[in-house]
Amino acid sequence: MKNTTSRVKADKEEGMRVVIDFDNDIGKIPFQKIGTLNHAISSWFYGSFFQNGAYTKKVHDEGKVIGNRRVKPFVFAAYQGKTGMRVKLASVDGEFLANTLGALNMQAALEYEGKKYRPRSIRVAPKQALRFEAAGTDGELAKASLFCLSPIVLRTKDGKYAVMAEDGNNEEIDRMIMDNATRKYEAVSGKKLEKPWLKVWFHHPVTGKTQFKGYKTEFTMSRMTVITNPELLHVIHNNGMGCKNGMGFGMVEIQNKVNYKKMKKQEATV
Repeated sequence: MKNTTSRVKADKEEGMRVVIDFDNDIGKIPFQKIGTLNHAISSWFYGSFFQNGAYTKKVHDEGKVIGNRRVKPFVFAAYQGKTGMRVKLASVDGEFLANTLGALNMQAALEYEGKKYRPRSIRVAPKQALRFEAAGTDGELAKASLFCLSPIVLRTKDGKYAVMAEDGNNEEIDRMIMDNATRKYEAVSGKKLEKPWLKVWFHHPVTGKTQFKGYKTEFTMSRMTVITNPELLHVIHNNGMGCKNGMGFGMVEIQNKVNYKKMKKQEATV
């Protein structure tokens, strides 16, 4: 296995993060309330945030459609920032990001549990290259360290939730994540991915449950080591891991020395 550092070089492939800062603190979000908060944010996006009504309806009703593939073209995560609640969005779809940056109604308050959160600013986060190590027999795969910014939700074919409760690798979980990422890749690119491959090793995973639209949702929060096709790593990084990404689940970031220390502090408080 090769150990040379590589990266996705093209700007188009690096993806983009949009950061929205609000005027009120959200504090530490209990697991059981993640779903209701995400629902409030999602409703705010569609009801107040996107002023382009035709585009909003298209994203809400269809997502990005190519052939028989459909995918909501974004993922988001909410957390406490330095001066208030922060919502970070990512997408592989430039049209979505253009509408996001151009359609913010700064007077539209997000309401959650009787409290109003007004957006103070919206900005593009500094762009960071998607760095990974070459892996595989011929260096055709990508190896990266990730951590959850929002919980990962996985569903089996019969509609049951799947979680990873212990360190290590699980082939069934691998298959679910790979199939989901492959569908997104094919929907966004319009291309068929030859020989998709993925393995995920979970490090100190924490499982939880939350209510979303009145239904119980089970999830996993973890640091992870992922080896997969570079195309799938790009999709996971910019459109989320697992399902319900457009509902605020499955946003991941590349781990580096700085955010690794922050992640360890957060784990100590769980």
